[in-house]
Amino acid sequence: MYPATYYENFMRYEASNEVFVAMPFTAPFQHAFETVIEPAIKRVTVGGTPLRARIINRATSGAPDIHEKIFDAIIHSRIVIADMTVQASYPGDAGGTRWQANANVAYEVGLACAWRNPEDIILVHQSHPEHSYSFDIQNLSHVSYDLGDPACVASIADEVVRALNQSAFLATQTYQKVLQSVSPSAIQLMHQEAQRAFPVVSFPNQGMPMMDARIHAVTELLDRGALRNRHVIPQGDGKGVAIIYEWTELGLRMLSSLRAVTPKRRAELAAQIASVPSGTVPPPELRDLPEPESTTTPEESAVDMIEATKVDAIDEATNE
Repeated sequence: MYPATYYENFMRYEASNEVFVAMPFTAPFQHAFETVIEPAIKRVTVGGTPLRARIINRATSGAPDIHEKIFDAIIHSRIVIADMTVQASYPGDAGGTRWQANANVAYEVGLACAWRNPEDIILVHQSHPEHSYSFDIQNLSHVSYDLGDPACVASIADEVVRALNQSAFLATQTYQKVLQSVSPSAIQLMHQEAQRAFPVVSFPNQGMPMMDARIHAVTELLDRGALRNRHVIPQGDGKGVAIIYEWTELGLRMLSSLRAVTPKRRAELAAQIASVPSGTVPPPELRDLPEPESTTTPEESAVDMIEATKVDAIDEATNE
């Protein structure tokens, strides 16, 4: 599968507690992984959970296409560490010699540059008198290490912590901008539809209410990635269709931030969505609005959009 095809079809707005390590896995590099890079990764915790190193090599099993595992690791690991230690030389200009890193690793760095923010990529290399980074990736964070120097484990771990916290800060700022730009109709729709895991909107064959605020709210939430289309259900001859939507992880986070749901209700919605297999029409109890209750709930205080960002704050990384 080509990278663009994989990204368009399988990219998710979530990250594992893993660090993808792109490096050659010949014996010398395996030793470097086991004595320097993996120990550095294990020293870092996020929310009290230690990070794990993820490697993809010839020994990796389970996928018919190893490239798909590489793509998944680059996209969904918390960060990417690439070992750019030089391996081969070739004749350079004016009779000189140029050195280069492993070609497969360089390719994976290119994919990471296309799919991730620069804060999510760390380049490491073993010291070499002719080592240098190409112009295209000089802006990325890079750290040298020596196999005989125990301090290198701590220095790489510190760089991982810095990268994770910088990435978390930028993600929080981006999410804050999302909350601050949600339209009134979208906020109203989220509060109305928070009662069901699979919101449903019906469209008649004739006279579709193009100016209906509800339609624009759904369109906005689809565009932001808070909702996704699930099923289209014909309503019978001449009666139009009903579209079933599904809250995404981002949508559930927004519901929580905007106080449309409590943390408990958010967990319930997530569990309900996960309980319905892909391709299966959700049962009526998960897509029908419940009967309105006779009692009213007291008004809550106003929602500050900056404070709302902290409802689902990203855990800070630390070096143990």
